[in-house]
Amino acid sequence: MRKGMKLRKLLLIAVMALSVVMISACSQKKSVLDDVKVKYEGYSGHGIADLDSKKLNSNMVDVFSKKLKLDDYLTEKLKSNELNAEALESEATSDERDKLVKVERWVKDTRVRVNKAQNLKNGDKYVVTIKTGDKENPIKSESKTYTVKGYRQRYCQGFERSGIRI
Repeated sequence: MRKGMKLRKLLLIAVMALSVVMISACSQKKSVLDDVKVKYEGYSGHGIADLDSKKLNSNMVDVFSKKLKLDDYLTEKLKSNELNAEALESEATSDERDKLVKVERWVKDTRVRVNKAQNLKNGDKYVVTIKTGDKENPIKSESKTYTVKGYRQRYCQGFERSGIRI
């Protein structure tokens, strides 16, 4: 009889521990910057950086959809409407509307900032920062640093042969 009680207690403890691990793993915030690229254009010292906002928005929708268990139709609609959940609410069911209201709240809560997007030169650091304040928002507050590279040096017409750079 005592062996059976000990086995039950051990089994109960194991199930509780597994539940805690599962809950904490499911509630972790997700990164949306992992595969977002930056495109650089121009010349060193006069370059601009262009963050791939379509990919960033797509990543955000994927995180929101997974958290709220949105169906594929709504997920694709959110991606094609560039996160405009309000536009989709009129044709959604009551349950879907509640989820879309959360998406709208999280989108407004998520701030994306860059440290400098113009007059960049090779070697500069381009930092993208994402901040969220809502504890329910599934997006992770984070920063990602890109090193600017690939700009050509700009030569003034007439000085190409002398090697003088501007």
